[in-house]
Amino acid sequence: MSYIREVRSELNKVTWPTREEVINLTRIVLIVTLISSLVLGLISALLTLFTEIGVQNALVFVVAFAAIVIGAIYYSRRGNTRSSY
Repeated sequence: MSYIREVRSELNKVTWPTREEVINLTRIVLIVTLISSLVLGLISALLTLFTEIGVQNALVFVVAFAAIVIGAIYYSRRGNTRSSY
């Protein structure tokens, strides 16, 4: 029974959000979720389109692969030149 009393005591110390705070925070979460889903959907649609174009023209895939490799090499070398202290 002491556990339940301690839990109740701790819950009484909690500062609970007001109704207005809950509504505002819920609104923020919903807006951020909506924007994130739209951005991810757009990225997915663009990558699908790019893949369809690449299937029709192999040169697109070769150029994209080369760009990714060059970008990865640049990124990895750029990270190694920074000081570690």
